[in-house]
Amino acid sequence: MNRYQRADVLRILRIRGQQLGHWQKAGLIAAGDAFSFFDLLQIKKIRDLRAKHVRSAVIRASLDAMQKQVAGMENPLLEAGSFPANARVVFRHQGHALEPTSGQFVMDFAPGGRLLSAKLRPMPTAETAAEFFAKGVALEDDPAGQDEAIRCYEQVLEHTVFVEQSTPDETICAGFNVGSHAAHGGYRVSLLIAAYRAGKGRFVLNAFDLLSNLDKHPAAARLLLNLIR
Repeated sequence: MNRYQRADVLRILRIRGQQLGHWQKAGLIAAGDAFSFFDLLQIKKIRDLRAKHVRSAVIRASLDAMQKQVAGMENPLLEAGSFPANARVVFRHQGHALEPTSGQFVMDFAPGGRLLSAKLRPMPTAETAAEFFAKGVALEDDPAGQDEAIRCYEQVLEHTVFVEQSTPDETICAGFNVGSHAAHGGYRVSLLIAAYRAGKGRFVLNAFDLLSNLDKHPAAARLLLNLIR
């Protein structure tokens, strides 16, 4: 597996050495000067939470509490989605959003989230492209819900991308096929990585098999890092 030196991590994630050292002392990242790709993902999530004023001690307590809440979970920052709410960490798991230190469910429809102690109701049937997309996001953190998440995203593609948004808002990478064997007129183009707006946010469509090539080609790790940071 590719290993990244401390200088690489600081440069790629745009953080200071003092920050990384503090997070290591706080037990948020393993001590050492060489890091795996998954360490980079962990550090990025810690960086983003700290940027939202979530203290290191709160992040550590949230990780410990989440491991107690979900049997078998070893690294909540990598195995579940996460976002800040009221200076605390909320995890998305099995279609629910939970603040583990208090055991409260979170409805994260508004920026910053809103903590609720009530039980979550079953998710209503999605009808619009935005609703299908929101449902897919809620489902994809749970391995058992990933097939349903894919079906939701397919609905978004059917109703939004190729009808209302046939041209992406940002073309990141495209492939061209020129010659007599190509489609009509000897010319064909396809999008390999493209970004589309969806509601107040955006999503990225990626046709490259990056995860399967992380240990085989350095370009795969670079592309994935560029997409997530």
